[in-house]
Amino acid sequence: MQHYSLWDLRVFEGEFLRFSPLHLAEIRREGHTFFLVFRNQHHAVKFHATFPGYRLVHVPESSLSGGEVLTDLVPAKVLSAKVLNNDRIFGIWLRNSNFDFAIIFELLGSLSNFLVINSEGKVLYTGRRIRDKRGLRPGALYELPEKHTFEKLQRVFENLDALDPGLIEKGYFCRGEEQNCWSPVKLADASCIEYYPYTYAIEMYYETLESSGQKAPDENILRKYIDIIQSSFTGDYVFYSDEIEVNSFKVPVSKGVKASKLVGEWRAQLLARESRKEIKRKRESSILEFESPSGKTVLVGRSAEANHRLTFNLARKHDYIFHVRDYPGSHVILFTQGSEPSPEDVNFCARLALKYSKAGGGKIEVLYAPVSRVFRRIGMPKGLVMFRTYETVLVEK
Repeated sequence: MQHYSLWDLRVFEGEFLRFSPLHLAEIRREGHTFFLVFRNQHHAVKFHATFPGYRLVHVPESSLSGGEVLTDLVPAKVLSAKVLNNDRIFGIWLRNSNFDFAIIFELLGSLSNFLVINSEGKVLYTGRRIRDKRGLRPGALYELPEKHTFEKLQRVFENLDALDPGLIEKGYFCRGEEQNCWSPVKLADASCIEYYPYTYAIEMYYETLESSGQKAPDENILRKYIDIIQSSFTGDYVFYSDEIEVNSFKVPVSKGVKASKLVGEWRAQLLARESRKEIKRKRESSILEFESPSGKTVLVGRSAEANHRLTFNLARKHDYIFHVRDYPGSHVILFTQGSEPSPEDVNFCARLALKYSKAGGGKIEVLYAPVSRVFRRIGMPKGLVMFRTYETVLVEK
């Protein structure tokens, strides 16, 4: 498997400076993947902080997923951005209406992390709990990690150092007879597809890897791989082939990679799979689905996080939101498919909003409006919204 390098990060730096984003509008998170969305930009920043493929790349806005996080930080003006410590670390400095802060991306294999620090250098947020010598946590003073020693990996394009990463604009995802790869140039012995910008070709490489049969095996086999490698090799051992055999059991490895790094990647993948399962379980248990009298989909949030995700990530501006007046309760979203809701659908959704609320008995007023007419102010807790305009309907509990 090809690995993201310092040279690739230098290309990302050039892309970011060339795109010159002025205002950070949104930060999203799904598992260990983070997205930065900038105003008036066609590309978003994607940071993938777990196996496979630790990477910082530019992707089209259509690739966004996950829910909003760190809403108190945005909107914010971009001040500067650069690679730090001549290592796989990238920082973006920003300023919002209250204070200056920085977002730090550390692309350090199993120690990769997303951090936010304030102007005093204190950590405000960590995307992952990392056990290293620094012991970073909210409130601690941020310090750069020890300088990373780069392993000499086999390169797809041997003349890489002759190219100025700051001048690279497009990249190629290439399919060869033995393996797929990304490259800054077309490879003669492979079928190559051009992508813009360069780092989007890296993203397509990993998307293809994840969707093909090249995925890592199931959890039990991965654990067996880990046990075999740890019991048979020291952590500093470097593999000289792409497969080894121990006691008649074949284990796929990576040529030029240390045993400790490979084990770390497998462990990270196990954690990522567990995290994705937990996220899916929580989402499925916190959102209820119904069908309206006219056959339209109705979703009901059962937590503040679910309410936020429904209203600001899943619903479109022409869909309708229902909420009881003056009481805590669920966001009920009617997916209208672009048409006006019928009286029967309005009554149905209003009754759901009342049922899944803390309102008492009697006749209760339910507010409803297109999703485009609700908004959140900076600092408001997730799940709370304000209506610009609305209509009401009375229903009885």
